[in-house]
Amino acid sequence: MKKLFLILLVSTLIISCVGTKKYSSFVYQKVAVKDLKKNTVACDYIQIKIDDLVYNDSLVMAKKIKSQFIPAVLYWQWENTIKCVLHPSIPANTLMSSIVNYANEISLKEKLHGNQIEISIQKIPNSFMYRNTGNAIILIFGYITYGLEAIYPQTQNLTVTYRVLKENQEVKKGTISINNDEDQPVRNIWKSTKKFTWNYIDQYNLSIETLGKQLVEKLSTQI
Repeated sequence: MKKLFLILLVSTLIISCVGTKKYSSFVYQKVAVKDLKKNTVACDYIQIKIDDLVYNDSLVMAKKIKSQFIPAVLYWQWENTIKCVLHPSIPANTLMSSIVNYANEISLKEKLHGNQIEISIQKIPNSFMYRNTGNAIILIFGYITYGLEAIYPQTQNLTVTYRVLKENQEVKKGTISINNDEDQPVRNIWKSTKKFTWNYIDQYNLSIETLGKQLVEKLSTQI
């Protein structure tokens, strides 16, 4: 029985001990490479500004929302929730590349008839919630455990303002807001917390690219 308790204790601590420092390091290793390799796609008819975004002090900020571990006699329970906020320049770089690439793909320049368009990003999805919860029921000859490790995207929309310029004079302006549909939790299945988080960030980048395409489509109908 002592051996059983020891195995349960060690396994429980391993899956529930990820702190803010360790988790932010997982995210940083993934996004820092992308940020260092960032490149601005040259475009002579689209200007994109990110001055209105609220900037963090670092590329990744992790904040513990809830930490709980209850080692009762026959029932154990744990919960670890961390909110992770990315520097907005990270998704903004992905968004800008997506905007320019898709605008070229649908020949948006021809629709502007020699005019230019200025896009100012006001809001962009840049945070998510990591959560690890579980419980263990201790029996006489064994134990039953249940755990859930998941990442929950935060409800954040993409909002931009735009101006159409003719010889540096504004001829049209507007605001576009796009709902971010990525709101379902992503569950970890047989991966380490690090690899699981990296896979989520890959999905997150794809969702930002999709938002860029949706933005260009809306712009195309309004200009």
